[in-house]
Amino acid sequence: MSKKLNQGKKAIVIFGYPGSGKSTQAVLLAEKFGLYHFNTGKFVENLVHDPKLASHPDIQREKKLFDTGKLMDSDFILSHTGRRVKELAVGGESLVFSGSPRAMYDAFGDKKHQGIIQILEGLYGKHNILFILLKVTQKEALARNTKRLICSVCQNPLLGAAQNLTITQCPFCGGKLYKRTLDDPKTILVRFKEYEEKTAPIIRELRARKFVVHEVPANAMPYRVFSRIVTLLS
Repeated sequence: MSKKLNQGKKAIVIFGYPGSGKSTQAVLLAEKFGLYHFNTGKFVENLVHDPKLASHPDIQREKKLFDTGKLMDSDFILSHTGRRVKELAVGGESLVFSGSPRAMYDAFGDKKHQGIIQILEGLYGKHNILFILLKVTQKEALARNTKRLICSVCQNPLLGAAQNLTITQCPFCGGKLYKRTLDDPKTILVRFKEYEEKTAPIIRELRARKFVVHEVPANAMPYRVFSRIVTLLS
């Protein structure tokens, strides 16, 4: 049985460059502490690549942005993610986010719309939200992204030493491995620029609003990074 994170609902938000290990650490935390992993990247990818929605103009526009590594329209993202977050919170879930929020509007909204941070504050309380920044160099993140393969069935990435193996099937479920369009080296560089210009300011604003953002070195193997995060949570 999964160990619980203390009493009450919690929300953990993980920031970091593309390839810093956000999704990997979120999966590990979800498994250990019984959290719901809200993988924004996967959530949005499934949305814009849904064949049933392919003819919708908004989906066509956002798919083009997603596949080229650019941040998508904030109203589109906030509308879909905000609704889903509220559903999960009302259902009693503690959450761990990887890849959200991605831009200032996503995080803080405007005078008419609540951002993800305000939504989480209202649902969980400020002191039940934990922010983690995975620190990794762009060089290391680029190398990870370039080598990354994803399982077409279980969606797990090929990690750590397994990336050095010449295999075409997932070692977990046997599904076919594939390379995401997002992990093309040119697209990755666009994603780095988008992160610096649009996501990094969120971290500065959180600190200005007296939130604590915990920095965790993430150049090590995933299990070592996970150990550091668990120690932090303890």
